[in-house]
Amino acid sequence: MIRLFRLLILSVVFWVLPSAFAMAAATASAAPAPVLTIISYHEIANRDQALDPDYAVTSEAFLQQMTWYRDSGYHFVSLDDVIAANQRHKHLPEKALLLTFDDGFVSTYTNAFPILKQFNAPAVVAVVGKWVGAPAGQPVNVDGRMVARDRFLSWSQLRTMAASGLVEVASHTYDMHHGEVANPQGSREPVATARLCREGERYESEDDYRKRIALDLRRSRDEIEAHGLPAPRTIAWPYGRYNVELRNAARAAGLTVGLTLDDGPNTAKTPLWGLRRVLVESSMSMKDLEHEIALRNGMADDDTPARVVRVSLDAMYDPDPDVRWARVDRLLQWLTQRHIDTVYLQAFSDPNGDGVADATYFPSRRMPMRLDWFNFVAWQIRTQTPVSNLYAWMPLLGWRLPANDPAAHEVVLAGNAPAVPLRLSPFSRVARQAIRDIYRDLAISTPLEGVLFGADAFLTPSEDSSRQARARYARWGLPPEVSSINDNPAALARWSVLKANLLNGLAKDLAGVIDEEQPGLQKARLVSSRVALSDQATEELSQRLDSSMHSFDYVVISLGDADEPSVATNDYDAVINAVRRVPGGPARTVFELDAQYEQDAVGVDEARMKDMMGAVLSRGGRNVSLYLETSVEWQASEATLAGSHANN
Repeated sequence: MIRLFRLLILSVVFWVLPSAFAMAAATASAAPAPVLTIISYHEIANRDQALDPDYAVTSEAFLQQMTWYRDSGYHFVSLDDVIAANQRHKHLPEKALLLTFDDGFVSTYTNAFPILKQFNAPAVVAVVGKWVGAPAGQPVNVDGRMVARDRFLSWSQLRTMAASGLVEVASHTYDMHHGEVANPQGSREPVATARLCREGERYESEDDYRKRIALDLRRSRDEIEAHGLPAPRTIAWPYGRYNVELRNAARAAGLTVGLTLDDGPNTAKTPLWGLRRVLVESSMSMKDLEHEIALRNGMADDDTPARVVRVSLDAMYDPDPDVRWARVDRLLQWLTQRHIDTVYLQAFSDPNGDGVADATYFPSRRMPMRLDWFNFVAWQIRTQTPVSNLYAWMPLLGWRLPANDPAAHEVVLAGNAPAVPLRLSPFSRVARQAIRDIYRDLAISTPLEGVLFGADAFLTPSEDSSRQARARYARWGLPPEVSSINDNPAALARWSVLKANLLNGLAKDLAGVIDEEQPGLQKARLVSSRVALSDQATEELSQRLDSSMHSFDYVVISLGDADEPSVATNDYDAVINAVRRVPGGPARTVFELDAQYEQDAVGVDEARMKDMMGAVLSRGGRNVSLYLETSVEWQASEATLAGSHANN
């Protein structure tokens, strides 16, 4: 019932999805109203004079934007206003807007500050302590690049701006705005959230990590205060990335307000530590900025097409590291050439394709690790391709734990025997904790935008007959024996719904484990098309379409094979009609098409697949994707890339 999804990188095709998994208009209308817009600037300078031209805004453009804010009815507010509103001491004006400036560039003083005074506009200026504290005339090391000291603000300039009453100085950490090695392959990742990798294999312990970030944030606070400025209460998270440990360390240092680059509006429910900002890029026209603000605040749909693929690390794996490097290089080229922006990346290993994870591709306390590879491939995708949405593709129950693990035998039973495929029992507290530990290890290992739960989250009418399951049935007021439940139609119907809710609840709990470490996680779940095609699917699989849509941001429905067009057409009609009967269903459903390969195939029939996609869209499907199931090996052309990893 569970398939191994393999990706043939050299000849796969992609399908277009509207809105890169952002909430669609059908659900946005029910979302809380935005109460605050926050803008993130960096340098106010010409591109040819900027340290990072992509985020430089000229003085003329900044003045134009400020004029547009004012003339469009936005009201400039201060951080005091924002905090007072959060504490219910006052109300923010309609269309409240807060300006922020990151990194502490001197252009904030020379070019932005005069315009701020002209508009009487408050702002938050977040500085990296080591950069602004460097002695005069001494170059500043900005993530390996030596930059002249006078490119950054001085303490005197910061005091002048603060004395005006318009500028509040915030922390951008003391020395955590750079990257260091964070996996055995040598990827340099943001030190504020990464567990550093020493001597090739040894990772920084959680205790050492917490101590390191706590010392940095305390020093950042102390340096600002020591130079005659109020102790900061705000931190701009470096690169927009943060986690629960960083939030706790910031709070202990008095930094209770956090500025992110997360998507979504700032509503009355947005926590102060997670305020969302619109990042201004140099390429933005005034119309682009207006549209970006509207998108962020849910006042417009994002109709930009997203390009999505699912990547199997099992299909890319090889014992030879040079071959692995070549395959990663080929993947990066493929993603870049086709402008892919969303990837489901396999985080587990199931080399025999039985639907059960035998190992992970990240360090885990509960599972063997086939190779410490997920973080590396994810980082390469994130930094060297257009991909902006990276999902970890993970099993829910399908874990083959080591025999000596306390939860190894806490499995779903059918009668007195382990069910096929093997799954850990969702009724077992010990098993659930084991799965939570695996997800916690994933969250620590790699930054993510989302998680895709695989097809293993099901229970049949003969499952689960384990001791813990039968005890739960009794608490539900059902007969404790599975056979007795099946003999009673009313009990069977209720039992199936309760099991479906239990599986959804477990998935939400596991997503919450990652979300605690990395807030804002998107959740997607793969379900069988039988959930839409048959009223009996709830009893057959303990899966419900409506409750899955309620529990997840996206439901991915596999439409199966389509060798027979007439069969495919009928299935599409039935499935899509079922989805359309659920309020907001089409916007929250991804229809996944199955491309079949022969053993010696070298490509996919793109015309046929486009016809299949058209059949879905023409019937009211909104989101269409593709997965490939194949055992075709990588082609010989990868050998020409075997030596290119030295450039990464």
